[in-house]
Amino acid sequence: MSPSLLKTVCVAAAAALLTAHAATAQNPLGSRIDWIGDPGVEEAWDQGDSGAGEGSNWADVGFGNLQPSGEFDEYASISLQGGAGRAVIDHTISTAPTDILLGQDAGSTGTLIFRDGGSISLQPNGSVGNGELVVGAGGTGNLGLEDDMGAVNLRKYTQGNGGVLVARLGTASGFANHVVATNGIALDGRLIVEELAGSGFQLSAGDSWTLISGSAVTGGFDQITVEPELLGNPGQTIDISTSGNQVDLAVGQRLVLEVDRYTGGAVIKNWEGHSTDIEIIDYTLSSTAGNLDSSDGRWNSLADDAGKPGWAEANPSTTALSELNDTSVSLVFASGDSHDFGTPFNVNTAAPFGTQRLDTGGVTFEYLDPDTGAVQTAAIRTVGRYNDLVLAVDPVTGNATIQNQSGESLDFISYTISSASGSLLPTFAGIEGGAGPDWYDANSTTENLSELTDGTAATMAPLAMFDLGAAWDAVTGEQDLTFVYQNPITGLLTRGTVYYGDAITVSALPGDYNGDGAVNAADYALWRENDGGDGSAFAPNTRGAGLTGPIGAADYDFWKANYGRTFASSSGVASAAQTPEPAAWLLIMLGGLAVGAARSGVAGRR
Repeated sequence: MSPSLLKTVCVAAAAALLTAHAATAQNPLGSRIDWIGDPGVEEAWDQGDSGAGEGSNWADVGFGNLQPSGEFDEYASISLQGGAGRAVIDHTISTAPTDILLGQDAGSTGTLIFRDGGSISLQPNGSVGNGELVVGAGGTGNLGLEDDMGAVNLRKYTQGNGGVLVARLGTASGFANHVVATNGIALDGRLIVEELAGSGFQLSAGDSWTLISGSAVTGGFDQITVEPELLGNPGQTIDISTSGNQVDLAVGQRLVLEVDRYTGGAVIKNWEGHSTDIEIIDYTLSSTAGNLDSSDGRWNSLADDAGKPGWAEANPSTTALSELNDTSVSLVFASGDSHDFGTPFNVNTAAPFGTQRLDTGGVTFEYLDPDTGAVQTAAIRTVGRYNDLVLAVDPVTGNATIQNQSGESLDFISYTISSASGSLLPTFAGIEGGAGPDWYDANSTTENLSELTDGTAATMAPLAMFDLGAAWDAVTGEQDLTFVYQNPITGLLTRGTVYYGDAITVSALPGDYNGDGAVNAADYALWRENDGGDGSAFAPNTRGAGLTGPIGAADYDFWKANYGRTFASSSGVASAAQTPEPAAWLLIMLGGLAVGAARSGVAGRR
């Protein structure tokens, strides 16, 4: 007798006993059938089915490996300890349970994925079972919905605190089929929105999808995460609606606040490349660090702009800069419009090398939408130089550049770029193939590119760079690079910063020896540390005309003559409208230091 036939006979003979057992155990779900597939491996829900409901990934105790069936008052539990069970439904399942629980037990994990027309209809049997899909019942549950899924028919959808719903988008017209729950939709936990693998899809204004429908929605997601690859621009967002008895996703557009981590500059903008206007009637720029500066010349408020009438500053402080329009006329940011707030953030100019001058973690920008009355939160995008030695990797060409983006000179005698995935190109030019005659390749591979010198250490002035050529596989490579360099004095390895983008280019400001956009005491300190040394310790093109030899007194005079100059924040043009002579007390102090510096002649940061 086949296991399925034996099961039918036994259940028919003992129906009363099963009912009594369910009542005694106070278990309205009926019998639990556990998933026993390999942890972490995606396997078919009905693997091994030869037409009689077999399922090699299910442990139907006493009847062999059979899929859970509502006909026999059984529910499915995908709840593995020590690893995630990962069931996949990619066609119509004919043998369906009363209920499905993902991560039923504390400490357990279970995953169910619907793709490629995958469809199921839960089958509660009279008073046994609820027709419910529970995601994160007692442990961690993961439900993956791909936009080419089939119909999933339930009575109830319940997502607990340990539940994660992952929606994968591949087209703007996806999710023609979705989850339908006729008796209730309860939300909690997380929502993750990802690109459907291999689709190359990106969000566009006006796109929308329905994930779940059929009944009133209670609760909401605690956290919503959108995969960056999906975004068409930094201001795009996924808005969630739970009205109309369904859970909908729609592409929204919000303002973007760009904050310069090195200078403290801030620009609010409606990103270009779409047709969505954004209106504001008031705003608040906040920083929990208390590093905001509302003084004239630092905060260029909307009220300071004659072309934006009706705006008034509202009780500015070190933690919040606010404005409102007292004429109730909103300001419209069309696509591509922006406002430059100047440099309202105070940066830590004494930040140690390798640490950032400005932490944007506590920065927010909130604005009121006059049409809806809703408070919106802008996306925060950190830009600008790192106070570090960096490896800048062009994501299109794979070219790599080592650049000193700090305001200090730096020496190093070797470096290594590593990739755990083997995404490097050992044929790269390196320093050896460029400006480094004493530099040599050290057995580079696809996992490690290394060079070292047997001569003088490489001295890098602020903003100086070495072009390494094509070092990373931009076609198939993973963005997993790390970068370390070796100090010539201590021999210690230090981790640098890696980012995927262009090296920083800053126009030269005369006397701005550290290249931070202002001629100030920090430039004097750099001159003093390198007096008598090589001019390469200064940022490129910041010395006076004809000053090509060793750093000396003429460089001090040139710094003094340009003291106070800055770059206008919006134009990049040097501003000398207010270039005061160094204060008398500063010159007296610096003059005394200059004598000692001239005698000692320290060269570079070691």
